[in-house]
Amino acid sequence: MYRLFRKDPFFLQRYTVISSITLILLCGVLSIWSTTLWPWTLIAVLFAHSSFRSVLLAWGIAIVLYFLTVETVSWMAIVGCVALGVFVGLWSNVLIHNASHEMIKPLWLNRIIGELTGLQVLSGFPGFAILHMEHHIHSDHEDLDPHPNLPGQTFWQYIDGTRARLRQTFSQLYQRTWQGRPELMNSWKHIKLLLPLNRALRAIILFKLLGPMGGTFFFITSHVTTQLAFAVINFYSHERQVDGTVQIRNLDHNWIFWILNRTFSGAFYHRNHHQSPKLFNPMKMRGTRGSI
Repeated sequence: MYRLFRKDPFFLQRYTVISSITLILLCGVLSIWSTTLWPWTLIAVLFAHSSFRSVLLAWGIAIVLYFLTVETVSWMAIVGCVALGVFVGLWSNVLIHNASHEMIKPLWLNRIIGELTGLQVLSGFPGFAILHMEHHIHSDHEDLDPHPNLPGQTFWQYIDGTRARLRQTFSQLYQRTWQGRPELMNSWKHIKLLLPLNRALRAIILFKLLGPMGGTFFFITSHVTTQLAFAVINFYSHERQVDGTVQIRNLDHNWIFWILNRTFSGAFYHRNHHQSPKLFNPMKMRGTRGSI
């Protein structure tokens, strides 16, 4: 994916436009069977915003709306949806990350799994994959890393501002890569406006496919879980030292991370991953078990 971006200046434009057309058509088709979901469709628009708090706001409104409009509440079904959402959200983080490194075999599965998880993450696959490669190339660089742990930043500031930072870094990367082509700069200036629209359209599609209960308690739960996992890994694994340097750590220092790493393919062994990015499970790197 990263090679495609570097090779083809129109790759992102083409992908973004085709995604917009496909998502709009799919929304139209699904609306034939899901005409009563307009309140949740309006909630999905909040996912176009760049902050984490907008996702939490959408989740809160959806929960309130669900209980106000549903006649019979099945608590067992709700608990099941939430539990499944957490499980899928954590695995989505693992799979889209490994698909970005083309670590899923056979190779053609990486694009399919990447796009499926990109639907749940809402960003699509290329955006995630390209910026993740930039993270490895410019890790902890305050200007070039798409999501650095900046000095004095709290965890809430990090997670709430990450999406806006990613969007800004994406545009800057495109400009640095193709700055000698003014016609490309002009087209990207207009095309990038479709990115938040595509996020909202993906959320609408998931609500229409899953319905009020599935959309509220499974999809949004999974999406929040993925965002939290991403933030925990990149904020706490990239530990800023007193002298201003950053040390990358594995997170395996308590029973919570012990269970998470052994259930979700060593997802929090981040130092190992940076040292051996082609390992699907970084826990398998020799001699590096435990928190470092």
